[in-house]
Amino acid sequence: KDPKNVKIIISTNAPDFDEIIVSYHDFDTNEDIYGPRQFTYDSSGNQQPIIISLPEYSYNEILGNAYRNNGLPYSLNAKIFIDDVLEFEVESIGSTEAYATIFFDYTIKN
Repeated sequence: KDPKNVKIIISTNAPDFDEIIVSYHDFDTNEDIYGPRQFTYDSSGNQQPIIISLPEYSYNEILGNAYRNNGLPYSLNAKIFIDDVLEFEVESIGSTEAYATIFFDYTIKN
């Protein structure tokens, strides 16, 4: 199986400070990478996505999730690019009843 260049790009539509918890499985070390991540914003107030790069990825699965630990009504979005082609996208919008939570579990085809 040829290794692929994988990018997981997580974005938000929160207008300023936004912190999420991100978890994904690192098959090289067989460990889950887990922890808070904060979005940054440019001088115009545009959010900069969180990018997880997995170069030379030789596994069939991508396993992970992200969530906002509060009920703010903003979206979280994850896109998976494989060799610069969008292969998967998921979005969740938070509410007072449910935290925005996304699962970016994906099986790579071929």
